Amino acid sequence: VSIVDCPNLTKEPLTFPVKGICGKTRIAEVGGAGPFQTLGFNSEFMPVVQTESEHKPPVNGSYLAPVNSAEGGCLLEKYSEKYHDLGCALLANLFASEGQPGKVIEVKAKRRTGKLKNGRYFRDSEEKSEDSHYASRIFFLPIEL
Repeated sequence: VSIVDCPNLTKEPLTFPVKGICGKTRIAEVGGAGPFQTLGFNSEFMPVVQTESEHKPPVNGSYLAPVNSAEGGCLLEKYSEKYHDLGCALLANLFASEGQPGKVIEVKAKRRTGKLKNGRYFRDSEEKSEDSHYASRIFFLPIEL
């Protein structure tokens, strides 16, 4: 675990609409289900939205992981490549920030411990995806110094 500069998140493989995840950070835990009313099936949802401002419309860079009970996992997909709404189900895991560069906590792990739980965690989605860009990548958490 170390403190590093946040990488530019607008670049591949993430292509977020903002460069960083720092600045007035907030977390709201309201669940984690995708917008069933739009999709028509169950999924895990990872919203990544740049809110509208005076000169810019909102930008949706969200991801979803449809639950595939037959195969026991999920497949990570970019929600905004297929859908253009900004909705979510009654459940959501929300992280808000000003989208600025800054210091983040870098966590490197050699392996996963414990058993996979079908459709429960973002990392599950990545590991089950055959063409995942994120398998064995590093994840970052913002810090306010």
